[in-house]
Amino acid sequence: MTAEFSGWYVTDEDIGGHDWARINISGEWFPVDCSFGGGAFRQGNEKRRRHYFGNLDTLRMIANEKCCCTLTGKKTVGRDPTDNQIGEAECSGRILYDEAVSRVELLSYRFLS
Repeated sequence: MTAEFSGWYVTDEDIGGHDWARINISGEWFPVDCSFGGGAFRQGNEKRRRHYFGNLDTLRMIANEKCCCTLTGKKTVGRDPTDNQIGEAECSGRILYDEAVSRVELLSYRFLS
C-alpha cells in the first residue's frame, strides 16, 4: 500500500515541483523518494540512498496528498489535470495559465537551529 504526495522542494541551489511517496510496511508508514534515492543509487552514494528510503529532508512543502489523481471541481481541463504541482487559476470556466505570467523564485534560504 502506498500514499503519494506532490508539492515543492527547496534547497539553497534549486526549487521545483516534486513527487514522493509513503509505503506501508507491517502497519508502519515510511517516506520514500524514489527520484532522489534512485539518483543516489546511480551515483553509488549508499548513505544518501538509504536516507531516502525511510526518511525525507525537511525541504518540502506538501501541496497534494495524492498524485496522479483526477482533480475535481474544475470546469475545464487544465495543463495538468491530475497532479498540479504548479497551480492553476480558473475564472469563468477558463484556465488562465496561457494569459498569466508566473515564475518560481527563491527569495531567501537559511537553516533554522
